[in-house]
Amino acid sequence: MVINTKVGYYEVLKNVKDALNIDTLQTKYLEEYFDKYQYIVGDLSSTVLRLKGFYVNPEKENYYKSIPDYLNESCAFRCPYFVLRRINEEEYNSLKQQYSKSPNLNVTVAEEKEFILTKVPYDKENLNLESTKKNITSNIFDMARINSVKKYELPADLKEDPKVTAYNSNKNNNNQNKNNNQNKNNNNNSNQNKNNNNQNRNNNQNKNNNQNKNSNNQNNSNRG
Repeated sequence: MVINTKVGYYEVLKNVKDALNIDTLQTKYLEEYFDKYQYIVGDLSSTVLRLKGFYVNPEKENYYKSIPDYLNESCAFRCPYFVLRRINEEEYNSLKQQYSKSPNLNVTVAEEKEFILTKVPYDKENLNLESTKKNITSNIFDMARINSVKKYELPADLKEDPKVTAYNSNKNNNNQNKNNNQNKNNNNNSNQNKNNNNQNRNNNQNKNNNQNKNSNNQNNSNRG
């Protein structure tokens, strides 16, 4: 069967479970993507049409003889699908006459492979399970370098901008004030610690003097 659509002339090589709907094909077809392919495969999954293109060039990745493999490996099991071959108008007219004379004429790309699942028996008694060795990573990340913020020089035109200059000046002044306040706090803390040390020293000295005085008084009292 041949069809004439808004997206070109095609020979229908396969139409399993009446998957081909010309209106849906024209809606899903994207000229800028599918025009380069000579074969178009469409499959239905949950009533949603999916298209895939294939080349006639065997050196291409999507070679048209791999269509059976694509249907078995990438499509739902026994899903409706169709296979179209792109043709020109002259070939369309010729094939149309052939199909009209021989309605049962059937042309296929390749026979569909049977999808068979086989169960392989195994010996439970001699089954040996081994754990796989964990690979030691060879990647060492310097987190300090990753988390560091890179600093870049401003372009010359931005450096001369008054707003940028004023911003940098304010930033420098703020940093200077912050450093001065920090130094002042450090000096105050140092002086406070020094005063505390002197006070403790004086207290200890007075305490020792009082102890010595009491001791002398006690000795004099004992003598009397």
